[in-house]
Parts: sequence; C-alpha cells; structure tokens
Amino acid sequence: MLFRRDGKFIKGTGVRGTPPVIIEARYQDSEAYAVASVIKELVQRGEYSYRDIAVLYRVNYLSRVLEEKFIKMGIPYVVYSGVGFFERIEVKDILAYLKFSINPYDFVSFSRIVNVPRRGIGEVTLRKIFNRASDYGMDYLLTVKEMLKKGELPKLADEFVNAIEILRDSSISLSERVEKLVDEIGYYDYLETLEGDYYDRIENVEELIRTIAEFERGGEYTDVVLEFLNNAVLKKDSDNIGDDENRVSIMSLHVSKGLEFPVVFIFGVVDGIIPHFRNVHKGHLIDEERRLFYVGITRAKERLFFSYHKYRLEKFGGREFCNISRFLEGVKILGVEFYRF
Repeated sequence: MLFRRDGKFIKGTGVRGTPPVIIEARYQDSEAYAVASVIKELVQRGEYSYRDIAVLYRVNYLSRVLEEKFIKMGIPYVVYSGVGFFERIEVKDILAYLKFSINPYDFVSFSRIVNVPRRGIGEVTLRKIFNRASDYGMDYLLTVKEMLKKGELPKLADEFVNAIEILRDSSISLSERVEKLVDEIGYYDYLETLEGDYYDRIENVEELIRTIAEFERGGEYTDVVLEFLNNAVLKKDSDNIGDDENRVSIMSLHVSKGLEFPVVFIFGVVDGIIPHFRNVHKGHLIDEERRLFYVGITRAKERLFFSYHKYRLEKFGGREFCNISRFLEGVKILGVEFYRF
C-alpha cells in the first residue's frame, strides 16, 4: 500500500498487505450493509475471524447504522470503549419520553424525564408525586396535572405536561413530534450543561430523529410509537451477540489510537464527517482532522477498506449529495479496488 500524507509517500510493510478497497454506496444504510457483507464474506472464506476486524468512524452516531446491520446479519460486535447507540444518555432520555407518552403508569420512565431538563422537581417532590399517584390510579401524568391545578408543583412542571401532549399529537409524524419536543423543552441547551462532547450528543439526537423518520417510511403502523419502541428494544437486546472473545470491534478514530487490527474499515469517509464540518475552515483543526484520518489508516496491518455514501437522507424526506472526503481524494493508492453497492 502506498499513501501520501502532507506531500509525503508512506508505504505499508505488512507481509500480507494488499491494495486498499474503496466501497461506494448510495446511502449510509447501504454503506453499512456493504461493510457488513464484506466482513461476513472475509470470515466465511476462513481468511479472518471477527476478532481480527475493526470498523472505525469519525463521529459516534455512525455506530447506530452499523449496529443495526450487524444485528440483522448475525455479526457479533462490541462497541469499544463506549456504549451502544440506544444506551446513550440522550437517546435513552428521548426514548423514555416516548415510552411515557403511551404509558403514563411507567414510573421508571417518568422519574427519568420529569426533571429533564431541570424543572425544580427533586427527590422530595418526586416522592410526593409518587405518594399522591394512588389517588389517580397510579397515572403519573394525571397526578402531575392535578397537583399543578392545586399549586403543589413548580410551574415549570407544566412544560412536562406540554411535552407529553406534543408526543401524542398524531396530526404530524412521529419524527416531527420528537423534533418539536426537543425544541420546545430546550433539550439542546440542557445537553450543554452535561459532561462530555456536547456536539456528539446533539448528533446522536439528530441521528435518532433520522432513524425514526426512516422507520416511518418503512410501512404503515397502527401505533407508530409502540412499534418503533419495540423495534428499538429488539436492537438493544440483541446488542453484542455472540462469543465474548470473537467479535468485530466498533470504535471511533480517537479511541483506535495505539491499537492495530489485521483488517480495518474506515466508515463514512465523506466530507463533513471526516473532516468534520465544524473544522473544515479552521486551519489548525483541519490539520488535526488529517492526522486523525492517518491514525485510522495506520491501524490496519493487512487489509484496509474505506467506505462512503453518495447521498444522505434528510429527516423529513429528500436527500443531500455527499462528496467523498477530500483526504481520500488526496491519497494516492496504487492498485486500489472499488466495490460499488
């Protein structure tokens, strides 16, 4: 393999080294399917075990579509130094809102979200609500409404009631309801107060909304909220299937530093993802993005695959054209193979 970094050529020295492969797919979903298919083939041919393979990405929300395809195709995996998409705090918050919107008796979901964002409802107030709920058949939404009427709860609790009503508005799609919820409750402002990467959390919420929109396009549903939640639970419960030792490693490029694998896939090699759109016009940061891409390349000991998608589906229909990463365009690779899906 021969790569160019900042005008210099770098030659791979692996004994079994072969020219890299560029996988081109139409959409992100088909890109994930393509990667999963190639992995399956490599293992079925006896060339590698699942443990020999890593899939790297620049932004964490990309793990969602990979996890989905791996589960469907029976590929065991582990999210390295991280948690699965549906286990992330911000995703679990939105799912809890959805669960409570169809089941106001769900105290677990209620206790998670009634003070998210903060509404002045602490442990003491939560116990009061729990104790009073027996007067209203353990319907926590009705309990909050009645306690608000009597002035027994902070006025901000009214925002919680309004949030649930938004999710129950069947005149608009579920994805639109969730986007409206996020906006109305100021959820992004709330995320800024939490530890961790603020932008990463926002991207996870945006990916969840896209996932819901994609689910809605997949068919007609009697109860779209319930059926989406059942679908999400199935994916979560299937997480990390298979032998504890023999799994594909899924991780970010940052996490991959210092690790090596016989086979590496760099997923989502699209301008705006790598380099990340926030850093494209910042000189010192674009250099850091380039170094990060180089880190991914050098994780591969024997086989290297780049994958990208030509179109990005927008949340409420339509599509956006994607350019292959400028970093990949700037890499000279001898004898490169192309797979098109």
